Amino acid sequence: MSESLFPSVKKHYKEFILIVEFSLLIAFFLSDQNSDQTIITLFIFLISLCLVISTYVNSKKYKLILKFSAVVIFLHFLLIPMACVLLLGKDSNSFKFETEVIKSEQSISEVNNEKKYTPTQIIEKQKIINTVFNSTSTNTSRSLSELNNNIIPIDSFYIIKRGRSDIVTDHPETVYDYVICNYRGEFILISPAITNEQMTIKDYLKSLLSGLTVKQNEYKESYTNIKNGKFWTFSQMVSYTITFSDMKPISRAANWIYWFHYFIVGGFFISFLSSLFRPDIPKAISH
Repeated sequence: MSESLFPSVKKHYKEFILIVEFSLLIAFFLSDQNSDQTIITLFIFLISLCLVISTYVNSKKYKLILKFSAVVIFLHFLLIPMACVLLLGKDSNSFKFETEVIKSEQSISEVNNEKKYTPTQIIEKQKIINTVFNSTSTNTSRSLSELNNNIIPIDSFYIIKRGRSDIVTDHPETVYDYVICNYRGEFILISPAITNEQMTIKDYLKSLLSGLTVKQNEYKESYTNIKNGKFWTFSQMVSYTITFSDMKPISRAANWIYWFHYFIVGGFFISFLSSLFRPDIPKAISH
């Protein structure tokens, strides 16, 4: 069986690679096109595409150009931006940027940070949970399992358990939430249900507050880093490392990256031009 399997794999490996390429392309268009993972996926797609096309090209000249292009994309569009991001994460003064560039990218980072952590919503949730948590009602000592068949009132609030989908509530695939409602029955806080329903309502609310505190601290740390110039991401950096025209190396490591960039660019153009003028030598035909 193994003898018949491996020749088949070898025969169809190009088709398999093309399927992977197509899947990467679909993933790119379906994802957030400003995220680091999406931009990295795009470059991996281009690298793979160059290598796949090179296997179909008979010309040695163009096969070499395609393979060298894959190497350049990896070094220039993946490795160098990543190195710059790591370097700026350790020392924000490694490179000097134009003032307008710093202001623009810092503003973008602040907006993205707000979207990621939603600090206003965190504060609102903390206020609601603290109000219920600090209640003197004995109902806060009741277990979460009692919410399966009951609506539990706590002062002017009500806590219920509901399924997210339209499937019947006793269906095994139903995903549940705990919901805090006001006296008018309006949903003011929704949080995911847990499997350990022997936990009391008060302990559950305490765990929610702990989670929100962690998220709030992460937001504050991220906000401080942005204000201190440590906000660069791969998707932000890659557009500047193409030419390095808006950034000047300051530290020794930054200068090494800067000159490595020009070495790659120069090597690519020299190799590209020499490949264009190199005549193709046809393969000898064996009799």
